[in-house]
Amino acid sequence: MQHGRVTGRAQLGIMAQLVTSSEAAYYGIPAGLRITSFQEDCSLDDNGAQVGDIITSMSGQQITNLKDVMAILLKCSNEQDIQVICQRPAKETYQELEF
Repeated sequence: MQHGRVTGRAQLGIMAQLVTSSEAAYYGIPAGLRITSFQEDCSLDDNGAQVGDIITSMSGQQITNLKDVMAILLKCSNEQDIQVICQRPAKETYQELEF
């Protein structure tokens, strides 16, 4: 590791908390990954994603657990764009956003 970390792998650049289907049903929120923070130079942050947004889909695949995210990222190159669908809290509902 020349740079002190692994380089050349695709990453989202976020910290997130899993929202399980049971939690989603109980609280009336979408299941997926709730963004809790961004790393520096995160393209999601640069494109308007916010802390609290819930990622529900990546590259057309529903996100139900962390293994889903890892499987998608392992198929991608470091510079490849990935379609990310988020749900953002908006008054009494959630608004769908695409990044």
